Amino acid sequence: MKKVAIVGVEGSGKTVMLAGLGDLYTYPDEEGYFLAPKNFGTAAYVAEKIERMRKGEWPVATAGDEVRGLDWTLKRHKEGVEGRPETICEVSFLDFAGEVYRAAYGISGGGDASLREQAEELKRYVCGADELIVLINLRDVILHGFRDTREQEAMWITKSILDTALGDGSGDKSPRAAIVFSQADNYAATINACGSPRGMLKKYLPHVANDYGWLDVFAANAVDKIALDDDGNVVPAADFTTQGLLPIMQWIRGEKVGRCDMPDGGCASNGRRLSRPEAPTVLSPVPLAPEPVRPPISPEPKDDDLTPIPPPPPPPIDDLQPIPPPAPPEETKPMESVPTADGAHAPSNEQGQETSVAGSGETDSVAENSPSPGVSVDGKCADVVFVIDASGSMRECFDQLRTNIRKFVEPFREEGFDSLRLGLLAYSANIDRMAKKCIYRNIVIGGEGATAMKSLYGQVPPREELFFTCSKNGAADTDSFMRRLDGVRCKGDEDTVFALDCAADFPYGPLESTRRVVVLFTDEKIEDGVLKQESVGEKFSQVEKVMKKIVDRHISLYVFAPTSPVTDMMSEFSRVFLTNVPEFRPEATDTWANIDFARVLEMMGKSVSSSLSGGCERDFSRAIFGQNAWEDDRWA
Repeated sequence: MKKVAIVGVEGSGKTVMLAGLGDLYTYPDEEGYFLAPKNFGTAAYVAEKIERMRKGEWPVATAGDEVRGLDWTLKRHKEGVEGRPETICEVSFLDFAGEVYRAAYGISGGGDASLREQAEELKRYVCGADELIVLINLRDVILHGFRDTREQEAMWITKSILDTALGDGSGDKSPRAAIVFSQADNYAATINACGSPRGMLKKYLPHVANDYGWLDVFAANAVDKIALDDDGNVVPAADFTTQGLLPIMQWIRGEKVGRCDMPDGGCASNGRRLSRPEAPTVLSPVPLAPEPVRPPISPEPKDDDLTPIPPPPPPPIDDLQPIPPPAPPEETKPMESVPTADGAHAPSNEQGQETSVAGSGETDSVAENSPSPGVSVDGKCADVVFVIDASGSMRECFDQLRTNIRKFVEPFREEGFDSLRLGLLAYSANIDRMAKKCIYRNIVIGGEGATAMKSLYGQVPPREELFFTCSKNGAADTDSFMRRLDGVRCKGDEDTVFALDCAADFPYGPLESTRRVVVLFTDEKIEDGVLKQESVGEKFSQVEKVMKKIVDRHISLYVFAPTSPVTDMMSEFSRVFLTNVPEFRPEATDTWANIDFARVLEMMGKSVSSSLSGGCERDFSRAIFGQNAWEDDRWA
């Protein structure tokens, strides 16, 4: 699988760009592409940076002793193709401090042992990539003169990175590469004056252009709308979007970039040189000096080329307009609401097969788009369902969640949410060997057993208070949630896949205003429990159907479970964040005690509260296991 690396000198916009890219591709785009975080740390990093930017602050610079690793997998849901998404490539990012770049590429001395070690790690990261994106902040090469430190770093470190990674560009191991100018929206007038991004490169970074003019060069911007704070500083506007990063993802996918300059003559548009240009100029990085001497370029430049011509001033802030989002597809028109028991649909057939209201008249699916009772379609809302394995070994998890639930709720208060409803599905199951069937125990906020499940599946009038706490003046009712956690008795075995199917059928608020979240806690591999005991090959094969429903309902899924083939498969879907926990062992008693619940819940709350709601409501299949037609004796 190919790996994409993203690098740039201090201040080039790496942090803002990576956070924006992760946020922009949280959900699949119109072509089905999305970025799946490979770990919870990556998701939390994006959430933290985006939250800061929404408040009108830029992310702080990376500390000198900090190396932050971020990893995504680029995936794609293909139209009309069922099952797990296709894996395209890995996108990795190591966020090093500016002095590490200077140490790695000859701009400063070697420094101490720790700095030298980080410098070598940076070089390995660059040289090990299959595709390389080098960021350059246009501000550094336009507003600063040739004798300025930032302009020197932009030129020499950028060139040294390319020298190290590409060499002469003729080897099979040379990565596909591109130079990307950030803050493109602020300097659109200057780019136009130069004719193109490639013209910018030739004018302001001639040594880079001379040796690497065969690379793809394009411009992008992570924040499309800015404002002024009380001190007159430029900051992100509260309603900014990251649509300006679309060119980067287009390039990663190998597509033609709209604002990209492709190489001329003897070069390919895939960012690799087809033939080495004659007599290349080889320049080594030079140390900074008060009066640096610019080496000559062949052919001899004119005098007026030695110093960049001051560009036209950037447009006024009021003239910087956000890039309009793409027009919504036709299918975003309101669809049928979720059926209820008043005759809008009938339960499944007597065989207990998966059924629901036909959204299209031909498929067994539901299209939900009407507001849930008591939930406003305006403002910011969140429905969060905690799905917790209630088997005998899980008491510590319930206690930890009860103790720290306010850490999860606090970010929603800070973000000014109009509604936060907490849901619960505590689940367990056991095999009735005499009756040769599995008995399920599902405990929700306001009930359990057959009454709650019949309400969920429309066999009795629905009661949303069974599934969610009430939100009081925008605040979550944590007291009711904690009391319910205290009342759960942990016993029996588990069937996690079945529980996720039920949780995905909960009556969530309208998509246009509601973040929908499921948080799963279990100390058993998902494929174990009653799935392992019972002959349930057909049931096990339904995992992908359950995951597809979660994706179709725009539910973010946070999974805290032992790593297994099933969790690996689940992590391939969009908006799935996997955290590995130790598998339960009878001799071990500290499975959950060693997890920092306060930190985990706080970061998860920030991640959810800073994410965006909205999207197109899709058809989805209810009761995948046919539970909407079960008799009362299947529920404990």
